[in-house]
Amino acid sequence: MRIIIKSMLVIGFIVGITVSYFYAFDNFHVVVKEKVYRSAQLSEKRLKKIISSKRLKTIINLRGKSEGKEWYTKEKKIAQDHSVQYYSFRFVAHSLPSCTQLDALIEALETAPRPLLLHCRGGADRTGMASAIALAIENNSPLSELKRQFSLLYGVRPFTGSTGHLLFSQYENWLDQSGSSHNRETLLSWIKDFYVDSKGNAEFVIDTAAGIVFRAESEGGKRIVKIRHLPEAIYIHGWAFDRRRNMHITDLSVVMPDQMLKKADLRIIRPDVAKIFNLNKENFPDSKVGWVAVFDGSTLSAGCHDILLNIRIHGEEPRLVTTDCRLCLGDY
Repeated sequence: MRIIIKSMLVIGFIVGITVSYFYAFDNFHVVVKEKVYRSAQLSEKRLKKIISSKRLKTIINLRGKSEGKEWYTKEKKIAQDHSVQYYSFRFVAHSLPSCTQLDALIEALETAPRPLLLHCRGGADRTGMASAIALAIENNSPLSELKRQFSLLYGVRPFTGSTGHLLFSQYENWLDQSGSSHNRETLLSWIKDFYVDSKGNAEFVIDTAAGIVFRAESEGGKRIVKIRHLPEAIYIHGWAFDRRRNMHITDLSVVMPDQMLKKADLRIIRPDVAKIFNLNKENFPDSKVGWVAVFDGSTLSAGCHDILLNIRIHGEEPRLVTTDCRLCLGDY
């Protein structure tokens, strides 16, 4: 037992030192010579130097748009000043990538001028996932080479559910089940037609409960609605649709663990959503992408309850999806 504990401590120490090293030195590496590079978030000075020395024509930021954040404002201005195309896609380091963001990233990787730089905050998890896809597009590399892009070599800690591991594990399972062999075309076709993200490929938002808008009390925290005096009925409103294929979802239920499940009415007209996403009238007649689920207030217990959605889209099994919403009832 002591040997095992000591071994784990040594491994943890080595991993920690490795990750710290990459953070300290910008985690800058070549993915494909003279075409694709990867890094952590770079300082102004370092970014300008790399733009000049590598003659960058594109920067792909995997942290997402962050209006008002100093790093984002400065990076965009540097790109503009140096006539470098700038893309922003929001990915999460330890979660399956959104299917719509993944589609947009692949389109950018296929069309953006080279050389290009991929980066997130630490240049490890999100950058590793994107670098693997870029390497497949550029070189049609074997799966073993793609997987190195999200390994300890670049500061990705093992057993943490890194986004690259999650994405490519699903891909490898599909290869085994379908009897297919990996290549560039197979990977890209799988992402387009078979990949399922953590939301079941649905785009959705929960707007209100009992007419009160869900709001976050702190940045990155849960969006909360507080109801002290329970009404007879609590109406929870939102919208959802299969954005990848621009189709209605088949079924949706609102779930509160240890409470109950309520099937939603999917026939609510939401012209605001249709306008934002430019949804066509053929697939979404009368903009019916909204939903409402009604809970009996007398059956809900006091306390705070995280809200989940059980979503089924065309041709898929139902999928229980976590959300960023929490309903707090009574004196909590």
